[in-house]
Amino acid sequence: MSDKKLNVKRELQNLKEIYLGLNRKVMVIFLSVAVLQTISWYITSRRFFRVNIFPSFQLEPDIYLIEYLFWFIGDFITFFIFPVFIIGFFFKEKISAFGLKLGDWRIGLKISLIFFLIMLPLIWIVSASPSFISKYPHLLSLREVWSKFIVYEVGMLIYMFAWEFIWRGYMLFGLEEKFGYYAVLIQMIPFLILHNGKPFAETIGAIFGGIALGILAFRTRSFLYGVIVHMGIMFSIDFICTLRFRVNDYGLGIMKRLIHGLTFYGHGGAYDCDVFYCPEKDISICMSFPVLKLARRNCPFCFSTLLQSEKEAFPSISKIRSYCSLPLVKSSLV
Repeated sequence: MSDKKLNVKRELQNLKEIYLGLNRKVMVIFLSVAVLQTISWYITSRRFFRVNIFPSFQLEPDIYLIEYLFWFIGDFITFFIFPVFIIGFFFKEKISAFGLKLGDWRIGLKISLIFFLIMLPLIWIVSASPSFISKYPHLLSLREVWSKFIVYEVGMLIYMFAWEFIWRGYMLFGLEEKFGYYAVLIQMIPFLILHNGKPFAETIGAIFGGIALGILAFRTRSFLYGVIVHMGIMFSIDFICTLRFRVNDYGLGIMKRLIHGLTFYGHGGAYDCDVFYCPEKDISICMSFPVLKLARRNCPFCFSTLLQSEKEAFPSISKIRSYCSLPLVKSSLV
């Protein structure tokens, strides 16, 4: 029975021996990341700004932009400045050992370019979704003023630099000596957790994205190419969504439409107005389909013309123009 009693002194001695046997650098990295992430969540977050600062400056016209800049700059200090201090004063190491260098820049730029070229058309396609475009940029008022958009994107760049550094720099290279390539998986876990609450596809993508960016950092010995890739994607999403909003065009680009035997190719324009070209007849039409449906009553000739057989369709451009206000001009669109 006496052997089963808790010996506090012995337990403390065992804990001391375990502590002294731990790798201090690894321990500092794990603990500091936990503390820094807590600071980010509770102090440098938009939530902190909204509760503690916003009420005193809510009449400021750019208060929401300032809120985002508070978050960007705050996390830059938290995720970059503080770790740099730890690296220099506790580890006594150079910051370049944690990925702040060009590294293998040829490979880094090539992989970044390939990845970006793959993602750009996907972003273009996804950005045609109303649910997607309603979320980007996160501060929707930026779509109205380009100067504010640029300020926001510069702030985002500062934030992304620090974000990549804390995971693919400080944590990845800091744990490499102890865990080797397992450090790629270790840094992916908190990266994934911080994506919780975002769209499901984006959260799942964070698993593969975190691993891919970790491998890229290991291969190039630099986290800077992760910044290029990550910021390139975010800027492209914000820019394309803003551009679509400003020109009021949410189409995917060239579309194919079959009108009773005639194949037309074209693209969407503003206010539901589509421009299509028929190579076979060498004519183009500019039409608004909601208006065209309404014109079935007011302009029977126009609508019946579109539904005629291939042989009889568009017999005369001038004839159609004389009967209908819908513009119809020859074009070499395709």
